[in-house]
Amino acid sequence: TACFVLLATIIHVIGHVQHMAAIATTPVYLPAITPNQQMSGKTLWDLLFDPSNRFAAITGIVALWLILAIFFTGSDAVRRYTFDFSRCPRTCADCKAWLLILCAGFFMWPVLLCRCGRDR
Repeated sequence: TACFVLLATIIHVIGHVQHMAAIATTPVYLPAITPNQQMSGKTLWDLLFDPSNRFAAITGIVALWLILAIFFTGSDAVRRYTFDFSRCPRTCADCKAWLLILCAGFFMWPVLLCRCGRDR
């Protein structure tokens, strides 16, 4: 099920990126009366860091980041593998499990960094 959650999230994010690209390529609407008209012609960076929409794009990126970590650790290669940190990986299955756990660690380092800084 983690694969389907990841797939649905990626499709959702692609839809948002396409929508933001469409907004960024439209000409500036003058006189801009409604909020939608005021949004026309903004750059992608303005739309991404826009406080008027509660930074929804940034929170969506963080959610996708965490779902990727869940996807990597939800794999059978990781869940059914016993990690022995005293020896190097020897088989292809070992390398696959180590690669997936390293990818998950890459996606989780901001969370771990925040937790370590808070404990002090």
